[in-house]
Amino acid sequence: MILDEKDNSCIIPVKLNETIEIKVKENPSTCSHWVIEIGDDKLRPIDTLKSDVDTDFGVSRYRTFRIKAMKKGKSTINTIQTRNWIKVPIKKLEFIINVQ
Repeated sequence: MILDEKDNSCIIPVKLNETIEIKVKENPSTCSHWVIEIGDDKLRPIDTLKSDVDTDFGVSRYRTFRIKAMKKGKSTINTIQTRNWIKVPIKKLEFIINVQ
């Protein structure tokens, strides 16, 4: 299952052991990057992928976070766009995952 900004604040049903991918636009030339925070042990991060793109203006790549559904129940994934020297997030996306 692939999620992106349009899925922000939605409750997403997934199956146990299913892999979730969160794909966000990123422009490293602005020194911003994305990080994730996972609410509990129902979800486990697998890895992070970066892919270069040349189709979207102002976007030089996509960052994809891959997460596995480990236990049944609801959990939250916060995806935060930040810069190292700024304490306040530039943007925050929240995905509510319901593992069934």
